[in-house]
Amino acid sequence: MKRKMTIGIAAVVILLVGFIGFCMWFLSGTGSTYYYSQIDNSKIEQTESKSGVINFSGSMDYSYTLFSYDENGKGKDITFGTSKELKGGAFIRLTVMPIYAEVKALATGNPYIKEKMDLDIQVSKLKLMKANHTSQKYNFAERAGINL
Repeated sequence: MKRKMTIGIAAVVILLVGFIGFCMWFLSGTGSTYYYSQIDNSKIEQTESKSGVINFSGSMDYSYTLFSYDENGKGKDITFGTSKELKGGAFIRLTVMPIYAEVKALATGNPYIKEKMDLDIQVSKLKLMKANHTSQKYNFAERAGINL
């Protein structure tokens, strides 16, 4: 009886130490990446009040989805919340932790989840490039006096 109790207490202590270690690793920012972007207030979305329901987003009244670049020049869309509208045109550094796709891919052992996320990012980049190209085309046509 005493042996079972000792084993049970040891198992609880090991789990507790592992959980505390994971929390310290997670909160330290290890594995995080810095992304840089410029604030574009045309990409802001004001979140609605939940009519008395608890807001678990921590009173983040505004949501931005901005195309951001890491230190190696690799870009992706990042969504983040703020409590107020940010100054348009300002530059921002975001700390992004590998939470969703990387952790899910590790947990399931399926590398295709991360690959799909990377492909989604590339599609977003291509859509942005297409929009920029179309905008430039119309700007050049307008300057030249050509109707498209």
